[in-house]
Amino acid sequence: TYTVTIRDASGCTFITAPITIDPLNPPTDLTFASTPLTCPANTSDVTISVTGGTGVLEYQIIAPAASATGYQASNIFSGLSPNTYTFQVRDANNCVYSESYTMAPLPPISVSSVLTKDLDCTASPDATITGTISGGVAPFTYAVSINGGGYTSLGGTSSPFIYSNGTTGTYQFQITDSNGCTALSGIHTVNAISLPEISSI
Repeated sequence: TYTVTIRDASGCTFITAPITIDPLNPPTDLTFASTPLTCPANTSDVTISVTGGTGVLEYQIIAPAASATGYQASNIFSGLSPNTYTFQVRDANNCVYSESYTMAPLPPISVSSVLTKDLDCTASPDATITGTISGGVAPFTYAVSINGGGYTSLGGTSSPFIYSNGTTGTYQFQITDSNGCTALSGIHTVNAISLPEISSI
């Protein structure tokens, strides 16, 4: 609060009424909330909440440069891929505040598989394929494609998984984790049994 005294050349003075200048209330903190990343989009919507600021607030991304935006009225930024972003808010007094937020990428998922047993003439004649899942987020489901056809769901699974079948052909597996991310195994060929030939003497 200020008072101003005015004095002229004759020494006469006048004191103004008190003048109050309110302090600025600049933005001082950002809080972030983001929707979960899922496959295949692998993007998230980020919502910003602001502490402080006066009047109408505007928001923008200032880094990385490839993702920079102009100011916008909405506090929601949609379709952002995993990365570290620097957001900036500006209030009605042109006070600005910036803060960074990181969205970690989803853990990659992969599957390796091997034909551990071919068809035979034993008491358990089926071929067996064993698979190992790496990465991803449990729980997992798996599906099989036979002879290049569509994938048929086999339900939930863990690692390692074992699949048995008594039919010749090619087999490939698709693993899906809880985020909807998928991985494909190699293609395995189950061959027909070669029976021994009997020749007459």
